[in-house]
Parts: sequence; C-alpha cells; structure tokens
Amino acid sequence: MTPGAARVGIATLFIGLSSIVGRAGTNATTLAPTAAQLKPLQGSWEGFSAGHEAAGKITVTISGNSLEYQGATAKDRYTSTFTLNTDTYPAQIRSTITEGPSRSDAGHPVYAIYKIVDETLTLVGIEGSGEEPPKSFSDDKPLFNASDGTLQIFGQEGSLPEKARVPEGSGIFRYDLKRRRPASDKTEPSKAK
Repeated sequence: MTPGAARVGIATLFIGLSSIVGRAGTNATTLAPTAAQLKPLQGSWEGFSAGHEAAGKITVTISGNSLEYQGATAKDRYTSTFTLNTDTYPAQIRSTITEGPSRSDAGHPVYAIYKIVDETLTLVGIEGSGEEPPKSFSDDKPLFNASDGTLQIFGQEGSLPEKARVPEGSGIFRYDLKRRRPASDKTEPSKAK
C-alpha cells in the first residue's frame, strides 16, 4: 500500500468511527451511541494495519463519541466524531472526519464494522470511500474481491494465519488494535516477604 493509500484508509477508518449509523436503504436509524454502547470502545488502542505491519504502529484513542487516529508518522493524524449501530451484525461504526492532514479531509465519511474480542478491537472497512462496510470480518466469513476482473474469495475461517491478511489493492482495510493499559495497570503486584 502506498503512503497515500494508507492515508485514505486511515481517513476512511476515522469517518467510519465518527458516525455510526444504520446501513443506507435499511430501516435502521441514526442514533447517538449510548454510554453503555460507548464504554467498551473507550480508551487508547494500539496495533497495525493488516498486511502493512512494517509501516509501523497506529494508535486510536476514543473518548466519548470522538476518535483520534495517529498513524505511523506525525502527519498521519485524523480526528472524527462517530455514531454506532449495534443492531446489525457485525456492529457498525460511521464516522465523519473533522480534521486531517489536508483541509479536504474534513467532512469525509468512513464506515466500518467492528468487534472487540479478548481486548482486541478489530475494524474493517473500505478505503477511500463512504461505501457501506463489508458484511463480515475476513476471519469468520468470506470476503470477496473482484476489482481486477477475477473473483477472489479470502478469509475462510481456519484458512488464515492468526492475524488475517488483506490482499493488496483489495480496497479493504483491517486494523487489529490491542487495548493500551495505563502505566499504573502495567506494574507488577508487590511481593510479600
């Protein structure tokens, strides 16, 4: 993925995270997330873009319905606001970028699906578009790619290594992020003598 494509994927993530609403054309309504829906997402998350680990770590910090994304470089920084739709499976997050490296980033929507399993937040969406997110994660149901004229099916459960791969040029981004614990949570308990 080129640096420009990575920024587009990041921008798409933020947009998806900032405005979580129902899928277009469905009866789902756009609602501000409740405190109970927001609570599991709160905090700082750190990890990589699947298939682009060598580019460096990314950090996502969620506070209320605001999301801040910090990419591997100082310029790769986005902020957004979001809504959630937890009535769908998988749950959806829709965000709108409020600030990014370029003035033209503001207002762009990013839609993604998300899940939290074992303190890992997984976000999957489509780069550089306000298109509806994939309907499944690559590690539990197939995802399809037909962008080059051939149909590719990837992500069958059991056919992937521990971390899912995202084919180059597929237009799909996947972030696997571990919850960052405050330094006070990382200390070892004192040992009694």
